[in-house]
Parts: sequence; C-alpha cells; structure tokens
Amino acid sequence: MMTHDHDFTTHEQSQAYVGRDASAPGQRVRQVWHEDILWTVYERLHGDGELTSARLVFDNGAMIRTCRHFPADWASLPDDELIELSANW
Repeated sequence: MMTHDHDFTTHEQSQAYVGRDASAPGQRVRQVWHEDILWTVYERLHGDGELTSARLVFDNGAMIRTCRHFPADWASLPDDELIELSANW
C-alpha cells in the first residue's frame, strides 16, 4: 500500500529543490512528461534521527507530491509506472 504525504513547509519545499541537483553523488533524478506536465522525480530524506525515512518526490514546479512507499528500482521503471506511484491519492 502506498501512502502520500503533503506536509512540506515552504522551507522544506525550497530544500526539496536543492535535492534535484543531478550532479550530487548518488542522486537519482528522473524527468517524466505526463499530460503535458514535466515532473522531476527524486528521493529525499524526511525527518530527524531514528525517524528519518526516504520519500519519493514528484515535483512539477507548481506542485509537490511525495510517496513514502516505493520500489527500490523506481528510477528504472517505465514512465507510466513511475507516474502511477504519484497518481494514487
């Protein structure tokens, strides 16, 4: 079961954009077109200490969607399967 969070503060949103730096070592970033919207998809850590968990972020510049449960191979999924992870609200 996938769950989504929509709890980014403005500061966290600006930090999420920092996470899009594709030049960062080990940073996996995908860009996917869906219904004429370009989505940038990347992983981001959320929380502090023992409560830190990875989130998959879908960012189109106007909206951010996050997914807590996602496959480890998300970066190699076909575009339609990757977008489907963000579509189940």
